Amino acid sequence: WGVNGVMVVGLAGITALRQRADWDGTNLFCSWAHASTPTGLFDAYPIRAQKLNGSGVAQWTANGVVVHTPVTGSPFFETFVPVENLVVSDRLGGCYVAWFDPRNYNQPAPNTFLHGDDIYGQRLDVNGVAQWTANGAPIDSTAGGLDRLLVCTDAANGMFLCSTDFTFGDGHEDISLWPINGASAPNSV
Repeated sequence: WGVNGVMVVGLAGITALRQRADWDGTNLFCSWAHASTPTGLFDAYPIRAQKLNGSGVAQWTANGVVVHTPVTGSPFFETFVPVENLVVSDRLGGCYVAWFDPRNYNQPAPNTFLHGDDIYGQRLDVNGVAQWTANGAPIDSTAGGLDRLLVCTDAANGMFLCSTDFTFGDGHEDISLWPINGASAPNSV
């Protein structure tokens, strides 16, 4: 790994934000939001991921694979806020990446809440190839405000995802937990 570690992304003008990592005993998975050559407040922050073997050698595309790119025409909120993201190994040589996604921010909802962030996710296989819907699959798209995202492996090739939210209208933060089986994209709730 060297005295100064290993460079995971080395593109000119990159500002890496919200870096996360998970070690599965063989590989290190990392994810981050980044701005390529930032020019102003309204730059988009895509999410990338990389897999490093035990010797610190990148196993996927140089500078990581793109997991999520903010959707063109998205609300103001998505185009400048670094996207919170988390990564966890699937214990099969791939990983899951989950993130808060504001692509539907401030849209009206039937439960009288304005829409805040959704939770989206992506499963990357052993080669870093996306296994679910391009740009991520919705895990929770219920209207309300989501906060404090956590993920962990379920030790059976899936993951558990936990968040707090204001969705249920009782004035309190509620805790939601989802088991995610990697065989297929999660169903939005």
